[in-house]
Amino acid sequence: MLLDRLTAATCRAFLQRGLLGGLLIFNALPAVGETSLVWDESLQGFFSRLALPLGQPIVVSRQAAGKRITGQFDFANAQAVLEAVALQHELIWYSDGQVLHLYDASEAKSSGVILRHLTVDRLRQVMARSGLDETRYPLRKAGPRLFYVSGPANYVDHVLRLAQLMDRPRPARHQGLPRVGVVQVFNVDVADHQSGTGAQHVTVPGMATLLERRLADLGLKAGLGATIIAYPQTNSLLIKGSEQQLWLIKKLVAELDIPTLAVEVASDGPASQKTLAGVNGVSAPPVSTPLSVDQYERVRRAFARIAEQ
Repeated sequence: MLLDRLTAATCRAFLQRGLLGGLLIFNALPAVGETSLVWDESLQGFFSRLALPLGQPIVVSRQAAGKRITGQFDFANAQAVLEAVALQHELIWYSDGQVLHLYDASEAKSSGVILRHLTVDRLRQVMARSGLDETRYPLRKAGPRLFYVSGPANYVDHVLRLAQLMDRPRPARHQGLPRVGVVQVFNVDVADHQSGTGAQHVTVPGMATLLERRLADLGLKAGLGATIIAYPQTNSLLIKGSEQQLWLIKKLVAELDIPTLAVEVASDGPASQKTLAGVNGVSAPPVSTPLSVDQYERVRRAFARIAEQ
């Protein structure tokens, strides 16, 4: 009888240790590709982990970052997790292909725009061709040249910038139509993006912004009438302007598109804010692979019609 009791006690002890060990192993599993149990975690920490399987950095607004989350999530299906959590916690988000920005729904930005030369329908077509058209945050047409847009601040800013760039009078016939070119950038992100965390959180200017600054330094004549639009999906630039402007911009891209630029672009800011590529563990922008002929033609055709506006 005593032997049976000792045997039962020993089995219970082994079983308890096995369960405890299994629980510890489960909690130690990596987030990528595994079901993860989250208990009262901030959304800031949660989305920091989700960024890896999602494949892009996630910038969470201060208002959304403090919310708490509990549940069991399959990080292998990162997109579904993002959409489900955003719906559950009343969040809005938009990704430009480089960085995903996430806000509380109460932080939605709204803006009304009156166009002078471009119609709303034509702007919608340009947005669709450039990949900026977002069914979750559609333009609300209030007239042939009046529209409203509401959504995440970074998305609304993209729409307003595109509208400003495209809402220009048609060139006179004797001046000829401007030319459109596509230039791929290999070592620097074409769009502005966020880098660093906390107090060291900074906005890193992309190639499009760097070119605009350089043209401004060269004087009005060099950049007058030229348009530069970042296309993050293929890390390339749309250039619209005269033949001389296209030549100048391509030359500037060749000068600026170097691997070390990812660190140097923030040289204007305080030294404490330089948390860019290669600094404080932040990775450098991925090196782009050359565009195939089909990709180049697809991007060129998508924007070539802009020259006709």
